[in-house]
Formats: sequence, structure tokens, C-alpha cells
Amino acid sequence: IMIDHIKIDGAGTWTATPFANPLGGGNSVGFTNALLGAYITASSNIYIQNCEFTGLAVAISTATACSYLFINKNYVHGNGTSGFTIHTTDDSIITGNNISNILGNMTAAGSTDTDNSKFADGILMADCHEMNVTNNRIANCKRIGIVVEGLATDDCDNIVISDNNITNMNTSRGTER
Repeated sequence: IMIDHIKIDGAGTWTATPFANPLGGGNSVGFTNALLGAYITASSNIYIQNCEFTGLAVAISTATACSYLFINKNYVHGNGTSGFTIHTTDDSIITGNNISNILGNMTAAGSTDTDNSKFADGILMADCHEMNVTNNRIANCKRIGIVVEGLATDDCDNIVISDNNITNMNTSRGTER
């Protein structure tokens, strides 16, 4: 599967004023939608390159037994939860991407606390194996540039993170709950 030279604009924005929470009742602050640019599950040999993702909760998200995923030279900006959220993925490469202005997703329904919106990571990897994350530019993420975490069912291993440029993280805020 190859996805090449497309633009996906989810038209989402981050707001510090209360708005109707699209994922649950009540008002919240944070990112105004929960759209994904690409969602991949139980697949292999996938190339996503030279694309632009903006106004989404997550540009690219994977789950459940993905392998040989190549995410190359994409432009990701103005998103909510993360640039890339990669779960249970093996033998993959994330390289040459420009990720900026990852602003945070919503607080719990009814909350208007702007300091505790969740996530806002450039690249989040959980339960991944044999990953190579190189030559990415990550700027202005409100939480963490690159996250590697194991969950209760599995741990991460054999992950190479090198030659990435992570800048302007001085406005980091928020928590993961």
C-alpha cells in the first residue's frame, strides 16, 4: 500500500475556551475533533510519504500487528494528540518528517483547565519492536517530542532513535492520565 503526495485537513483547532465536547457530553477545552489522517491495523508493507496532515487529532495511527511501515518525508502540523501514534508495530522506519505544533487533545468532558489537556507528542511508540526513527524535525509539541513506552502486555525493544532535531519544547504543559 502506498499513500503519496496527498493533503488531509481535518479543520480541527485547539481552543482555550469551552466548546461542546465531540467525544462526550459537556464542555471542554483542547482540540476540537478526533479525526485520524490514516489508521492502519493488521497490515504490512505500507508506505506513507510526501503527504501533509493538518487539523487532525493524529496524522497517522497504527494498532494491532502492523509491520514494515515506512513513514517518510511528511509534513504534520497543527494537530491535537500526536503527529504519529504507533502501537504494536514492528520492523518499521519513521524518517525525514517535519512535525510541528502538536497542541494537545481535549480535557475530560466538563473541564476547562487548559494546563491539563492530555498528550501532545510528536511521535508516540508503544509496544513496538525493531523501529528506526531518524532525521525527523519536531518542534512546538506541548508534551514530549518522542515517546517510547511498553504497555502491560508487551515492551518495546530494538528501537534506534538518532539524528532527530527536537526544538521549542519550552512551552510544554499537560499530563498523561
